[in-house]
This record gives sequence, C-alpha cells and structure tokens, in this order.
Amino acid sequence: MVTYRFDDEAVVESAGLDAHVWFHDPLLQRIRNKANGRSGLDLVERKVKGMVQGRVCDHTPSQSWSNNDFTGQIQHLGTIGLCLNVDENLYVVYCDTALLSQKSTFDLINP
Repeated sequence: MVTYRFDDEAVVESAGLDAHVWFHDPLLQRIRNKANGRSGLDLVERKVKGMVQGRVCDHTPSQSWSNNDFTGQIQHLGTIGLCLNVDENLYVVYCDTALLSQKSTFDLINP
C-alpha cells in the first residue's frame, strides 16, 4: 500500500493522527482514509477550485484518482487536466508540475 499524509484538519475531523493518512488503491483508483477505511476522497464540485472532501466510499466517478509517479501529482480521473491541490484546503486546479502544492509523497508501508 502507499500512503499520503495531508496536513489539513478540514478533511477528516478526528483526534487521531491516522485521520490524516490516506491510502491510494491503484486497482480501485481510490484514495481512502487509514482511520476510517470507508472514507474516500470525493470531488464535490466538478470545476476548477472544486472542493474535495472525505466522504463514504461509494465507487462513483467523483472518487476516482490516479497518482502520477513521475510528477508526484494526483489527478482526478473524471475531469481531464485537474489535479489535487493541497494548501489550507483540498481542491482541484489545472495540473501544473511547477506547483509544490500539487506534489505528493507516497511511501510503501506494511499494513
């Protein structure tokens, strides 16, 4: 499994550190929460600066994500050219390899 750690408390309200750790499942193309495996990242607003939230996984296209190992970007599969952007909030913007707010670090872990 690969994990991504978001430093954004708005994603999941929980006191545990695991609430800020997310797993990318390349087979299902989902990003799920470690503290609550039923919670996945969902593109709520399908537009530039569209809000992304942790919601119950329902395997809809709004929850489909792909990790680009070369650029470090997480691209939303339902909206061509939009990538996850992390600063104070989570949202999608046009993919831009120059933006540090679109760089992600995935680590292999032992579940």
